[in-house]
Order: sequence, then C-alpha cells, then structure tokens
Amino acid sequence: MATQIQSGTNYYGINYFNANTSGWTLLGSTGTRQFIVLITFPVQFASIPAVQVGLTSFDVLPGGSGMQLDVQATDPSITGFYLQMTAWECCKVMGLGVSWLAVAA
Repeated sequence: MATQIQSGTNYYGINYFNANTSGWTLLGSTGTRQFIVLITFPVQFASIPAVQVGLTSFDVLPGGSGMQLDVQATDPSITGFYLQMTAWECCKVMGLGVSWLAVAA
C-alpha cells in the first residue's frame, strides 16, 4: 500500500487571521490554560498515521515573564487527532497558527 500524506494549517484565537475561536482560553493571565480542538482529516486514512504539529505564527501580548507555550497532537486515529495548545505562567496568547502533517504507511 502507498504512503498516505495529508497536511493543513489552522488558526485559532481572538481576531487572529480571521479566527474568532469560541471558548479561547489562552488569553488568561495566570496558571496553566489549555485549548483542545479536534482536527478531522479531509480523507480517512487506512491506518493510524503519525502526526507532527508545529507553530507557524503566534500573537502573544507583551509583559510577563516570557512565552510559555506548547502544542501537541494527541489521540491520533484514522479520522483525525486532537490538537492540544497549552500556555502557562503569565503568557497571554491572542492567537496561534498551527500546521500539521499526518503520514501513514
């Protein structure tokens, strides 16, 4: 069977690349905050793919102690995966751009 590859870029946040994400939680001021969204593949895979995610852009408000930010792909399946975005400490995130790549053999 041939290798299957799919990819995409998604934007999340408040007034960020036309994204106005309902329930956006990473703009809070302290503590650990997570925002999790289901990414559905355009075409179902024949087997569970490996998924890689990475930041393509971000808008972080100035101040605080720096940028504390993490993005991860969790629970991949043949139909999609969960994109988990986490900020902590005083990092206030207005928006994120995240690209993903899914590969299955």
